[in-house]
Amino acid sequence: MNSKERVQTAFDHKEPDRVPITSWYTPEIRRKLEEKYCKKNSGEGSFFASDKNLDMELFLGSDVITLAKGLVTTHYRDFEPGKDTYSTEWGLLMKKVAFKSLKGEGYYTDIIDYPLKDKDNLSKFIPPNPKNEDFTKDIRLIRKYGKDYYISALVSNSIWEGYTYLRGIENALIDLITDKDYASEVMDMIMNYHIAIGKKYVKLGVDSIFIGDDLGSERSLLMSPELFRDLIKPKIAFFISEMKKENKNVKKIKKAEKKGKKDKESEDDKEKEEKTKEKSQK
Repeated sequence: MNSKERVQTAFDHKEPDRVPITSWYTPEIRRKLEEKYCKKNSGEGSFFASDKNLDMELFLGSDVITLAKGLVTTHYRDFEPGKDTYSTEWGLLMKKVAFKSLKGEGYYTDIIDYPLKDKDNLSKFIPPNPKNEDFTKDIRLIRKYGKDYYISALVSNSIWEGYTYLRGIENALIDLITDKDYASEVMDMIMNYHIAIGKKYVKLGVDSIFIGDDLGSERSLLMSPELFRDLIKPKIAFFISEMKKENKNVKKIKKAEKKGKKDKESEDDKEKEEKTKEKSQK
């Protein structure tokens, strides 16, 4: 059983020969693992697959090769010499923030300027064109590894989280109450870009599309369940349906959301109804 078969077997709710493995690494951890196990340092800061950084991941038994495009790639990009900031194609200004820990020094990247912090900026804001995305590396990796490894395309941060990137988390949360139409318009703009990217990946033959948005805190949803069902859930459903139009067999991987009491009760009711139907048919 190769890696692709192993992951597909697990998704089919069957038992593979072992539990499938996939991991993402911060630049500091990637560097330490590469130097220990591969006797090299790729210099690659990205979480995601590239020609440079796969040796270590495959050596450690990863079954999944994760490709990525869109707002999810905002963090951990390369800095120009002597600079600790960079701008992205979405107009985000990112800053390198250093830290020290018991195990050494490192850094993370943080958004310090939001292109739509002023609502009026939307009239002159031009989002990137998905047709301009370069898939050369992705095509090369799919052709090289697609037969033996499970290829997952990450296009997350594609609705709510992308909105917080452009507006800032505080403004974004306020918008959900005071200006739903504005919030919905911007989220649609972000979503449509990522749908186009996702469709391209499906056409290239990836095994799954990975979507997700950080919708919760450590305690609950960031908004009420009613707001989630009204503004965001329909967009998630639409995104998935568009992927299925391209290939009904493509898997969708989505971050789990906590279910509210009403959702649980509704599922219980459906389950009871189905059991009742089965008994009556017997």
